[in-house]
Amino acid sequence: EQLFTMKWIDEEGDPCTVSSQLELEEAFRLYELNKDSELLIHVFPCIPERPGMPCPGEDKSIYRRGARRWRKLYCANGHTFQAKRFNRRAHCAICTDRIWGLGRQGYKCINCKLLVHKKCHKLVSIECGRHALPPEPMDHSSVHSDNIEPVIPYHPSSHESLDHVGEEKEAKSR
Repeated sequence: EQLFTMKWIDEEGDPCTVSSQLELEEAFRLYELNKDSELLIHVFPCIPERPGMPCPGEDKSIYRRGARRWRKLYCANGHTFQAKRFNRRAHCAICTDRIWGLGRQGYKCINCKLLVHKKCHKLVSIECGRHALPPEPMDHSSVHSDNIEPVIPYHPSSHESLDHVGEEKEAKSR
């Protein structure tokens, strides 16, 4: 039996390992939803030494072409959201459903750490308090989404690296 690794290339050019039929179907769903012109899937005839590592012989430079990346930030009711990919059990503060899927399916406020689905970020009605908020359902009758707009691109810095450490600590404390 030949072991292999399959990676789907997301909308930002990053590889996402496909480890189940459900994840493969999600890649096809996003391809159709986004009306993309192509769906790039790389198949390697081996597995990485450890999860998250490249496969032997995999050239990681093809994904980003060595370019530095600028990530958009989105503002809603004082929150500054950044698209994130969640590898742990993250739940949306608006609808309380789990945030999951291939690619970056959720947004995280870089100030108060509020987690929401991309589709729910326009429904945020609680102002950013610049500190962590507990995930709880919100009253959708008082939602105002006319103050949503993308802001200038954001270049990840050492602050973001510290953010990832904080996410790991959050995951371990749950």
